[in-house]
Amino acid sequence: MAPANELNLATRAEDTWVERWHLVASPVWNVAFTGLLPTFEPGKAELIPVWQPWPGEAVQFAISRPEAIAGATVTVSRALHEVTLGKRQRTSKLDLSLRSSLGEEFLVELPPDAEVTALTDGGKAVPVRKDGARVVVPLRPGEQSISVGWKTNTPLLFHTRTESVRLPVEAANVSTTINVPDNRWVLWADGPRRGPAVRFWVIFVCSIIAAIMLGRVGLSPLRTLEWMLLVIGLTQVPLVAALFVTGWLFLLAWRGHETFLRLRTTSYNLLQVVIIGVTAIAVGILIYAVGEGLLGNPEMFITGNGSGRGELRWYQARSDGLLPSAGCISISIWWYRLLMLVWALWLAAALIRWLSWGWKNFSSGGTFRTAPAPVVTPPPLSTLGK
Repeated sequence: MAPANELNLATRAEDTWVERWHLVASPVWNVAFTGLLPTFEPGKAELIPVWQPWPGEAVQFAISRPEAIAGATVTVSRALHEVTLGKRQRTSKLDLSLRSSLGEEFLVELPPDAEVTALTDGGKAVPVRKDGARVVVPLRPGEQSISVGWKTNTPLLFHTRTESVRLPVEAANVSTTINVPDNRWVLWADGPRRGPAVRFWVIFVCSIIAAIMLGRVGLSPLRTLEWMLLVIGLTQVPLVAALFVTGWLFLLAWRGHETFLRLRTTSYNLLQVVIIGVTAIAVGILIYAVGEGLLGNPEMFITGNGSGRGELRWYQARSDGLLPSAGCISISIWWYRLLMLVWALWLAAALIRWLSWGWKNFSSGGTFRTAPAPVVTPPPLSTLGK
């Protein structure tokens, strides 16, 4: 008989060879052989070696258990950290999808003042055990879905960030979500690279540049400061509507120009009708902008990773034990209401001036023209004498 880690199968029959190969080729063993080379049965998908020894030939099998490779016994394949902001208190939730090769304890470190409100494993409640600031989660071999909920007495400030949460191992596919109350005006957001962007400030700067350029146009009906104030409020309406109001003001300015008075009667009357319709639409757009500012929500053009005004989402492919930190800058929605009220009062006074100036231009040269009567040419005197 061969040593303990070797088997000498030279004297076995062919069928016994095949059976013994299945035994030693189990996935939990490493097998190496020396001596007679095997053959493989043709036409079969499985490459099962077959030996057909002659007397005196032998094959030695060296069987050894695979050595374990050093590595983590727990893998976190997905982590979702969700924070809901409140005026004086915030609630948080951490959902983990993980795989464990051993039964052990998984420690989730929360903020020191966190009060754990829920701990579930696969949707079933689990008794909460804590080791200082760490929550002890029992793991079993295989896949698990863990959810931890907690709350902290953290007031809602100008600049808000997610709390520090640490896992004992690295995590993949980490998502962070901040739910912002409806009574807050989000001004900025920061966190992992893949996340929300507040595009309003880019639009605001472009609008100011456009207002400066409009104020320098020769036929401009408004001064540069008036253009700036107007475009700031029009950022809350679609771009087409803002361009329509701008075109309306330039149309009224052209109406008072002498080139308009030199138009033919048909073109003149047709453009007068157009001016009436355009004026009605432009005034409606301005009234809509005021209503949205005073009663609606601010449009900050927040986009990126599925984010919106009340829900800010970030994503990071991998993270070490410390989960990514994200935050936002927000103020009370009443600051927005106050600014829009001031803008609405300025717009009301400005609109009265614009309509008065527009009526003056509209009526210059007459509101509508009538076709001139045909001129009757009398016959020559020589024809009358005959």
